[in-house]
This record gives sequence, structure tokens and C-alpha cells, in this order.
Amino acid sequence: MPASPFLLAIALFAGPASAKPPVAKPVSLEARVALGDVVYSERARRGAPLWLVEKPDRHAAGLAMPAGVATLYSNGNGNGNSGNDGNGNNGGGNGNSDHDGNDHNDDGHTDSGQGNGNNGNNNAPPVTASELIANNEFIQGLSGWEADGAYVSTEYGPIRADPGLTADGVFAVVHNGYWDQRTQGHISQSIQVPMARTANFAMLYNFVTAEFPTWQGTEFNDHFKMTLTGPSGELELSKAEFLNSGSFTEVRGVPMYGWDYDSDGNVIAGQTGWQSFNYSRLPLKSGLYSLRIEVNDVGDDIVDSAILVDRVSLR
Repeated sequence: MPASPFLLAIALFAGPASAKPPVAKPVSLEARVALGDVVYSERARRGAPLWLVEKPDRHAAGLAMPAGVATLYSNGNGNGNSGNDGNGNNGGGNGNSDHDGNDHNDDGHTDSGQGNGNNGNNNAPPVTASELIANNEFIQGLSGWEADGAYVSTEYGPIRADPGLTADGVFAVVHNGYWDQRTQGHISQSIQVPMARTANFAMLYNFVTAEFPTWQGTEFNDHFKMTLTGPSGELELSKAEFLNSGSFTEVRGVPMYGWDYDSDGNVIAGQTGWQSFNYSRLPLKSGLYSLRIEVNDVGDDIVDSAILVDRVSLR
């Protein structure tokens, strides 16, 4: 009896019987993070619901993954299915990211894969990547932070949060006082890492100094510094910006004591503008870490500087 066209179509769609489809497995996020084989999409870093799906020899976010490792897929809100090269994994429900080695779409409206598709298994549990820093966008003021010479605001003179980088408009101001109040200001936080893992660090900052423009290139080299130290006191990560090596644009009317003033009495200072510092796949041991962000007045205690900070993230 000849095969019906309907059954033949099913056979063609299913592909060779020997082909083993990729299988989704419920995998512990903590275990995968601890092994260092998890890749985060941008939506994942922002806390979108996620699926852990084990797929051999695929690419994610432009990074080549060795065979057998797990990739963190963002669970999109649309109804699209995953498109994969050769053997597309069609996941039902809300649709997963497209992984054809070139694209990394995670909005649920993914490209269709080429070749014969196999039905996917959506049994992997939805999870959320955990943020290790408390109150990391300063929405709750300085709660969770130890601070000296710092406060939270939506403005610093004419400077506002960059609406393209943050939505709440709130940031921390860390300063070294007005006139001779202090030579250093800082915020710091102790961070408990429950188990070994890798994490991505990110922060937004704007370094503002009234040493600019007159004292740039001199011994009055004000600067800010961020440090992350490990459980044994070892330096794990650092970032610094110095007056003498930094690139500044003029800003007037910031609330600090300066050297140069305009005819209206506004202090003339310099700012780096909002900058983004990112470090990916930082290996962390289990234990207590310390994050510190400070600004230092160098060579004198009268001409002021400040570091504006927002969205400090370790996840």
C-alpha cells in the first residue's frame, strides 16, 4: 500500500530517524554559573525570565560555546519558536532565542531555522539571574551601603541621569566635601557570594572635578577609584579615572568649591559625562566580597571633585 501524502509529509518533516534532537533539561542555574558555562543575553542581565537549555556546539551572544555546555536562553514574550541551523528546535509556548550562530534574538519573534525541525522540550524551569549588590540603582537612597560624603539625588547642578542609560533618574553623589570638609568620600558594600560562580560587573559613572581646567596636568591629580576585593582581601577588579589622564568637557554651576568661576558666579568644572564600565565573566569564589567606590582630593583640600554613580551591578 503506498504511503499517503500526509504520512510522507510527516516523515519528511521529522527528518532522519537517527538524528538526535537537542533536549532541554531542568538544570540548576547555580550549578551552571559555578561551572562558568552560562552566557547571559542583555535581557537576562536585566532580570528577564530565563530558560536553561543544554545544546551542543551552539553559539550564544556571539561567543563560541564548546560542545555540551549550557547556554542561558531568554524566554521571549511572543509566540515564536527557536530557529536553529540544520536541526531547528521548535519550542512551544512563549518561544526561545534564535541561535543560528549569527543572531541572538530574545524577544519571542525569532527567525525560522533551516532544515528539518524537531519538537523541543520546554520542561526547563524559568529562573532569574540573581543580582548580588543590594539597592544597586539607589532607588532606596543609600540603604544597603556604608557611606561617608555621599547622598542620592536626581541632579548635580545641571547634570542629570542619562535617560538613555537609566529610567529612574536617581544616582549616588560621592564627593570630597565643600572647601576643606574632607579629602575623600566613599560608598561601600559587603557582598556575600554563596557559592563559586562567574558574574558580570557593570557600573555607570560621571567623574566631575573643579580642578579642571586650570590644574589639569599638575600634582593636584584628583581621581576616583572602584575596587572589588575578595574573601582573603585580594584585589579582584578595579577601575580608576584621573584628572591628568581623563577626557573632560566643561560644566558650570555644579555644587562644589572651585578655582575658576564665570561672571555669574558659577563654578567652572569638568565632567567625563556618563560612562559605562563593564567586565564580563569575572570568576568569584564563595565568601564575603567588598565593593568600594571613592573619590580623592590630591595635593590640597579645597578644590573639590565628585563621582556620580548609578546601576552598579554584579550578577
